[in-house]
Amino acid sequence: MKRKKLDLIKQAKELAKKTDNFRETSEKMNGLMDAWKSIGSAGRDKDDELWNEFNAIIVRASRMKEQRSSQSVMKSRRRASVSRMP
Repeated sequence: MKRKKLDLIKQAKELAKKTDNFRETSEKMNGLMDAWKSIGSAGRDKDDELWNEFNAIIVRASRMKEQRSSQSVMKSRRRASVSRMP
């Protein structure tokens, strides 16, 4: 169980590095979370430690996505305001 969860953590870390297609990355992260749930326990103490590491990666990737989305909206607004200038 522990080895499978460590493998999912490794996969999540690799996915978190990809910022070119957040929709695809999010779908794959969701798949990793589903796989995590289906694996079973690696022992209570170890499971908590592994989950904290895995979840932190998921949260960071989600925040990056939100940040990128906010930046995209701001750029679009700037372009729109510039194009309306006489």
